Amino acid sequence: MPRSVSLLFVLLLSAGLTGMPAVTVAQTASTLDARPDAPRSWLSMEGGHSTSGGFVARLSAHHVRAPHLFSARFLGESPGRGFLEGFFQESRSELGGLYGRSTNWDWGHASVSTGVAVVWEEAYSSGPVNWTTVGLPLEATLYLTIPYRPIDWLGLKVGGHGNINLEDSFAGATVGLVIGKLR
Repeated sequence: MPRSVSLLFVLLLSAGLTGMPAVTVAQTASTLDARPDAPRSWLSMEGGHSTSGGFVARLSAHHVRAPHLFSARFLGESPGRGFLEGFFQESRSELGGLYGRSTNWDWGHASVSTGVAVVWEEAYSSGPVNWTTVGLPLEATLYLTIPYRPIDWLGLKVGGHGNINLEDSFAGATVGLVIGKLR
């Protein structure tokens, strides 16, 4: 990875960990293949404030082969005030696997997926785990990149995620920066 891209990756990662909305993406070299059905893989990290006033962090890995999208994601949310205070009071987490369909074109990528996930909540004042359940994770993503050189490696990501479960269903939206070619 070129030094400037590595530096930008570290800056975006640190911005995501401090609570500012950010997305970082890294991909395999196969994404540079000119075939539209070429396999592609990437990592994504997002962080920001939740609708409950706390902090949300999301880490996911994706692999696309033809129109098939396979994803694994970990999502953590603290409803407290800020990152440190919230995670020491209580937190809700999700670990799931998703399957979906995707399409790509010269200047973007769109996908919709669902799957199965384990969701749990921890409240440190009342014990280690309050509840654990199985949920239905949902995700929709749209990546748009600038189609002109020399900045065709820069783009915008808009996405939504959620989880339907018996204990505490939730949903959220993200907006972020894409670095790399997602075609």
